[in-house]
Amino acid sequence: MYGPFSPSARVAVLVGQIVIPYLGGPLLGVALGRWVRFPGAAFVLFLVIFGWVELVTILALSHQDSEPVAVLRLLSPFAFFTVQADSGGVTAWRGSPRFFIGWQFALCAIAVLVALLRGAEGRVRSRIIRALAIAGVAALILLVLAGTGGFTHAVTA
Repeated sequence: MYGPFSPSARVAVLVGQIVIPYLGGPLLGVALGRWVRFPGAAFVLFLVIFGWVELVTILALSHQDSEPVAVLRLLSPFAFFTVQADSGGVTAWRGSPRFFIGWQFALCAIAVLVALLRGAEGRVRSRIIRALAIAGVAALILLVLAGTGGFTHAVTA
């Protein structure tokens, strides 16, 4: 039913699709609220993220073995690792659910640091910027590992 997912990978998929988005969404909202004064900014950001997830999901459906498409799919803060076909089969897409969780946590850390950056001055500001750089590098490394690790091709169960 779950294709090549091990029990720990199944837990990672569920955590990455349920738990962390419930944490990351409010953190992104706080960062957005501290920096943007446009009243509809949260709705616009939601539409952009939703559109991105839909676009890369469609690309992933048509280019299942493409590594660049896998990285593009995982670039969003939310990504699917399986898709259910009309015939009842479940297809597991390439990518590492465990490294994707790390990517999501790095995005959460970046959201917190961006929110803290507003109004920060002096040494505190420079420390936050340094922490942002470290979190950004960690996020990029985890994104690459999430896109290149895991399955070598899509598997239908």
